[in-house]
Amino acid sequence: MSRRINYDNQPSPLALELEQEMVENSNADVFNAMMQKASSHCFIACTNPAAGRLLSGTEKNCLIKCLKSYIEAQNIVGDTYFKNIQEKTNVSSN
Repeated sequence: MSRRINYDNQPSPLALELEQEMVENSNADVFNAMMQKASSHCFIACTNPAAGRLLSGTEKNCLIKCLKSYIEAQNIVGDTYFKNIQEKTNVSSN
């Protein structure tokens, strides 16, 4: 497979595809790390290791509420972050 050298200072389609793949992989890594952290936090907060291997109904409900709250908080943080970036971009382009 021969690769054409791009002399017009524009990213090649292959470079754009690789960049998009890197962004998607990075986003997936961030999401997986966030969910691992949330799961660990909620598991510790909601379960009693001395109670046995099976989760009680109360523990299951606590885990569901905890994870839901964690995801909602992350969504708020993410929305605020992107809103701030967008506002800074708009200010700097004017």
